Amino acid sequence: MPPERQCPSCKEVVPDWHFEWHAGDDQKAIYEGKLAMTCPFCGAGVTYDGFDLGPASPKLRKAQRDITKASCWARMNGGGSLAKYLQTEIGQPYVGLWSRRKVQAADKSEAKKQDQD
Repeated sequence: MPPERQCPSCKEVVPDWHFEWHAGDDQKAIYEGKLAMTCPFCGAGVTYDGFDLGPASPKLRKAQRDITKASCWARMNGGGSLAKYLQTEIGQPYVGLWSRRKVQAADKSEAKKQDQD
């Protein structure tokens, strides 16, 4: 998904929508219009068809971003932790998505996996 896309509801420009942080089945359902993503700024449901973002119907369920995928992504894209990424300008919109304790646990688990590989 292209970065720097405006939320159709609040008009904030989201530096990165982190579509890849959703479970694979949820990614497919988002493309198919069966689930919505959540704007990290306003919490509104947002549809994505592979090209455009649009406001989701209030009846459309919102997919949740997966903390395990997010932590793995942070390690693979810069070698840092999710906790560090959430402190960056691009990561800042997601800082309230999970508790600090959950982020630390996910980072610890991901680091352990990396050490085993």
